[in-house]
Amino acid sequence: MYSMTACYRPLFSRIVGAAVVFSAVTPTMAADVARKPLTDSRISAATAGNGVEIANNSNESADWTALADLTLAAPVVLRGTVKKAKRLSGRAAMDVPAGELRMLVELALANVVKAPDLLPAGAEFLWQGRPGADGRPPLKAGQDLLAFLEGPLPGPKPEIAQFRLVAPQALRGWTAERDAAVRAVLAEARDGPGVMVTGQMVTGVSDAFRSEGDVAGVSESQFFLLRAGGQPMTLLVTRAPDAAPLVRVATGDVIGASAAAVRPRTLLWRALACGLPPALPKRLAGDAALAADYALALERLGPCGPRGIIPTTR
Repeated sequence: MYSMTACYRPLFSRIVGAAVVFSAVTPTMAADVARKPLTDSRISAATAGNGVEIANNSNESADWTALADLTLAAPVVLRGTVKKAKRLSGRAAMDVPAGELRMLVELALANVVKAPDLLPAGAEFLWQGRPGADGRPPLKAGQDLLAFLEGPLPGPKPEIAQFRLVAPQALRGWTAERDAAVRAVLAEARDGPGVMVTGQMVTGVSDAFRSEGDVAGVSESQFFLLRAGGQPMTLLVTRAPDAAPLVRVATGDVIGASAAAVRPRTLLWRALACGLPPALPKRLAGDAALAADYALALERLGPCGPRGIIPTTR
């Protein structure tokens, strides 16, 4: 048994190479899976992670938002190498739709990235989805993966834990860039030992105004934002002659003291880029200059990117 905090640490040598597994078992099936082997014919497609993305050659920069979503949503994040990937057939795959396959997969642990409690040294998971472009199963021995999980769920053997993928895309090919991105998200999200920040996501615009400066061409728009946790946040767009407009965010009660530019690939950027509505509320959109400043802020932030799982508060 071992426990790891929300940071990346290598496993002790006595458990390196132990099998770790996760299955997308629905809560209603957990007890049934615990009583029967994973190859039992009663396992349905609900137990598998459909559409899992395991490719290593995708655009990793565009993948950052999905990784952040998964990292915050998953109680457990593991890195491991595929030890076995067995395609199931017969009774164990009788309900698999045409064009898909079901596999029983073992991972050999390399690291525990995040885990809230003790974990046994073994686990296993079912994966279901389409074969690769070559028609072969996409999961093969030797692949290095990141898995974003919830659990463990009780299994037939106490030394082998069963996990559930937190989303269909919660299994990713490991790369150094993805590794670093996940670790950075965890570091930024910590609000003390073992405490993760919550309530960060922007959910809307509550009010806004625009003021003209004493000098011609100087102006500032302030957009007061709603957040899931209720904390104050203000988006500012400042214009001045012969200077590029400034887009800043204030996260404190005193706007001037806390206003700063937003760094991309951070949780603050994610909260804004993924949470701000595409346009101001109708009662504010009638001010053309205010609406133009809001559109400029959205342009500067850039697109949110594909999501890994839609959060409610983080």
